Amino acid sequence: MKQVMGDIKMNHDNFKVGRIMIVDDEAELMSALCEALAVQGYETMGFTTGADALKVLVEQDYDLLLTDLMMPEWMALH
Repeated sequence: MKQVMGDIKMNHDNFKVGRIMIVDDEAELMSALCEALAVQGYETMGFTTGADALKVLVEQDYDLLLTDLMMPEWMALH
């Protein structure tokens, strides 16, 4: 699938717009967000716990983090 954006031609199969980490305790919602953003050319990685996401953030950089603020493990801290 090729798309023209301005004067730049992009092939979504090998061009990534940016890296996004998605963290949500609802696995179906997290997966849907990952898939929808991947179709738009983003490289996505999803997690259902903040602890798992933090382990990866120590080793990898992301351009954006989308997270559910009302996750059970976060609520236990307050």
